Amino acid sequence: MTSSEETIRSVLTRTVPLPPDSGRNWDDVVARSAATARIVRARRLVYAVVLAATVATVIAITPLGAVIARGFGDFSGWLSGQAGHPASTREQQTFAQESRHSWVQFPKTPALRSLITASRDGVRYELFGYRTGGSYCLRLVASGAARSRYTSCALRSDLTARSAPVLPVLVDAPINGKIAGRISERASVSFGITSDGVAGVRARTKSRGLKGIVAGDSFLIVYVLPRVGERTRSISASDSNGDVAAIPFAQAPFENDLGPGTARRPLGPWKLERFVKGAKISWLEKREPRGRAVPERLLRATRVLPLSAPTFERLLAPDPNGTKRLIVSLRKNGYVCLDEVSAGSIGGSCGPLKQLFSDNWIGAFGAGSMGGGLGGSQYMTNVGLVSDDVVRMTLFLATGERIAVPVKDNAFGVDVARTAYPIRLVAYDRDGLVIGINTIPDLAGGSAGKPAKDAAWKPAFHVRSPGGETRTLSLVRSTTGGLCWKATPFVIGRGSGTPPLCPDEYSWEYRPPVSLPSEVTGKSMFFYGRVAPFVVRVAFHLVNGEIVSVIPRHGYVLMAVGGPTKAQPRPVRMIVGFDKNGKEVGREDLREWVSLDVLARKYHLSPVPKGQASK
Repeated sequence: MTSSEETIRSVLTRTVPLPPDSGRNWDDVVARSAATARIVRARRLVYAVVLAATVATVIAITPLGAVIARGFGDFSGWLSGQAGHPASTREQQTFAQESRHSWVQFPKTPALRSLITASRDGVRYELFGYRTGGSYCLRLVASGAARSRYTSCALRSDLTARSAPVLPVLVDAPINGKIAGRISERASVSFGITSDGVAGVRARTKSRGLKGIVAGDSFLIVYVLPRVGERTRSISASDSNGDVAAIPFAQAPFENDLGPGTARRPLGPWKLERFVKGAKISWLEKREPRGRAVPERLLRATRVLPLSAPTFERLLAPDPNGTKRLIVSLRKNGYVCLDEVSAGSIGGSCGPLKQLFSDNWIGAFGAGSMGGGLGGSQYMTNVGLVSDDVVRMTLFLATGERIAVPVKDNAFGVDVARTAYPIRLVAYDRDGLVIGINTIPDLAGGSAGKPAKDAAWKPAFHVRSPGGETRTLSLVRSTTGGLCWKATPFVIGRGSGTPPLCPDEYSWEYRPPVSLPSEVTGKSMFFYGRVAPFVVRVAFHLVNGEIVSVIPRHGYVLMAVGGPTKAQPRPVRMIVGFDKNGKEVGREDLREWVSLDVLARKYHLSPVPKGQASK
């Protein structure tokens, strides 16, 4: 029997069951046939046409053929808007009122669906669902002995492309309440979306198994009185036949434990095809009123940090059909800030406007930020600004998918499942050339290894600065086959040098081709670290006009110059990398560089330890 016949038979068995007293032996039917070979071939041709049409019909009317083959159904309940049942009038009104007071308001309040209601240890849990734009969102309301509210969303594209029957959206979110008169974590919750045929969902932590509640094409797992730091290690789903499927998800972090990561290589273009010179955002420089005016309640929230007063602010919507909103502002001190506005928080980053597009590794990308709001959220948000040269953007996932990223008013924002990292954002110009690349790693990362026991450290560089300080950069083989490196002398209290570091083999792809940490110690300044493997020469442009070139050894560089002074606070103006053809492939602009101790004095922060690395 061919593999195609096996697939066809399995599909027909589920869609057109045989009579109870009939056999299921396809091979026996063919074996007992007295037809000639020509008739058999003709019948097989007819069977193939008819059955192929049947299979095509099944696939056409179901979003997830891969899930059907496993007997778990599909996500049609969610895709058709029929998951659960309509929420009560009171619940819908409460939801509408809360959304009106939210920082991010819906163009039209979505219809709320009631999914699961349960009580555990004096706490009532209500799980609701709704659709907004291209996302399906779950909203958990905990009341009674503990009160908490969580909202987390999944992308529609993930449902239509998913091969697993369950899509977790939030894992191990704390439910805080009073225990013995003190506010403590009474429970942790995990919830998500299930396909139509899922009968059960279970989770396992280090010490125990947890049985979830499945209803309304959703699941809810409540862990009452969890142990401190204990996280969900695995999730599985079962159907009515007892078949079990493991569910991929990203573990919620606890302190330094980010969960198991992956060492997958980022996909997509990794080298710029054109360097953008003089990149800018014209409407921002001209202060054109793009987007909308920022509401006063949002203005107050963005002015609490110790930054100079804004001179220009606009509220942008990168995707007109979505709810994501960004605030871009110019400050009196020459900085530009980009803040992402979510339902309950505002956060972002700032930097000098002159350096907005100074890092050629990301070319046409400017200020950006990444976050997810909740530690157990299964999605991360990536937002940023691009120059006028960008015509389109594509997101490359480690799972192989490519997603077109909406861009409006030079702003973009995209949510990505944490299980799809590492990711790569690529910007193209009107000629289709790559002019911007931003590669973002898996937060948990892969196994980076450690120095091999039987290998000896070998010096790659030894330098002495004009101030008399020395540094040695040494290399050794890693247990994962790569290299470990260190800069010595390493003194913790003084902040000089580095301990042994063993980056994974793809770590260079997450940084600019040339991006070297700097260390200031006394009258000396050192630059050291890894550059991209295609960089064969690194040129340091000193403030006195001198250019000093360093040839990387095994991909690493070490350079020493005189330290910053009051008269000359920036000893190095620029660092430029070249490939084997002499073409510039990376540039680090240091003309606006400021040491950490200067920043600490400016903002009245704690003093920086002497010798602390500046990047």
